[in-house]
Amino acid sequence: MLGTGRSGSTSILTMLNAIPGVYVAGENYDAVGKFRELNSSLPKAYGLRRPGINAWYHHHIDTELLRCDMQGYVKHLIGRIDANAEIIGFKEIRDNTKEQMDFFTELFPCGKFIINWRKNVTQQQQSQFHRASSTTLLSDINAIKERWVADHPTQTFALPLEDVSIAMFNRLLSWLDIHHCRFVNVAHANAHGYSLDRHSRTLVKGQCAFGSS
Repeated sequence: MLGTGRSGSTSILTMLNAIPGVYVAGENYDAVGKFRELNSSLPKAYGLRRPGINAWYHHHIDTELLRCDMQGYVKHLIGRIDANAEIIGFKEIRDNTKEQMDFFTELFPCGKFIINWRKNVTQQQQSQFHRASSTTLLSDINAIKERWVADHPTQTFALPLEDVSIAMFNRLLSWLDIHHCRFVNVAHANAHGYSLDRHSRTLVKGQCAFGSS
């Protein structure tokens, strides 16, 4: 999940983890961004190679193996994964440019991405997290995310804060190819210091099934 701060991303995280068989970890302080920086050095290394043994000497770089190593690191980074987990992932709120989000599809080509933002940037800017951000900057980030969703229609599910509802989360279940269960409440993770509302403790009913199972 790629969100923005104070956009309901922790509530969405809570909803996803209420689904039996789903494990979505919290933020990793843009760990994937570090891989993006490492990956950006490859074209330079390729460009500086010269015939024979020299300062830039090395054999062919297998970018597929590098990507697998990065994927494995992220998998370990998000913590122990239950053997029964059918869907795994994590959320991040620090990747808000097209280039940053594009790298997620490069690193996880089979991944699905929930894109989350807050339409009311005035209220968002008033939060402690975004106090130093301008509403113009937040609006620009929203526009980038909306364009990115439009450019990746099959891999993305748009879930802005203002559209959060039981019906929307049940559409999310269908998009994730999860059947035979439904959401009956919405968690509000920031309403009382990142704890569930008193009336939202039962979030999912039914026996969830994944794919054609």
